[in-house]
Amino acid sequence: MHRITYCTSPNDINYTLKLFRRTQAAMSEGGDDYFDAYPDEAYFRKAQEDRHLIIVKEGARALALAVISHDVGLSYYPETRSEKRVARILDAVGVTGEAVLVIDAFLVDPAFWGQKIGDELLTFVERTYPHSTYLIAIPVENEHALRFFYRHGYLNNGELNKMERIGSRKCYLMVNKLGRKGLASWSH
Repeated sequence: MHRITYCTSPNDINYTLKLFRRTQAAMSEGGDDYFDAYPDEAYFRKAQEDRHLIIVKEGARALALAVISHDVGLSYYPETRSEKRVARILDAVGVTGEAVLVIDAFLVDPAFWGQKIGDELLTFVERTYPHSTYLIAIPVENEHALRFFYRHGYLNNGELNKMERIGSRKCYLMVNKLGRKGLASWSH
């Protein structure tokens, strides 16, 4: 049985870092260099400290993780905290004045792809934060992740460029309002 929990113990962070390294290695073998710009160990430790790191465990192994945040500026523009860029994102997706949850990272151990682990984790996140509009930036070339989030009702709201966290990589801003209306298209 899988256990979904906030990552709180020193052992949990070690399991999480092992998951990250396994996923990084598998994606790099496939030619995806996304992880070259991905956050480092300190990022995951900070997420754990802030109780923003959720993991799916089976015994002593982390099978999947999600890092969440309610701060769009911190997630996408951590250095400048550009209020102007954040306002453009929120306005473009029609969430002004609504609760926003950024899925800052979402990883499933490639050895467990196709086994519904990601489904379990995303369902947990959405049930834990039911009145939020969900945002996730996915590199345009990560077709596997794009298909996963499309399957779960997320819409592509267009390209999101110049994210400080991942450098010059182009991402699609995927949005899910869980049945609420008002998604606008992204243009800039």
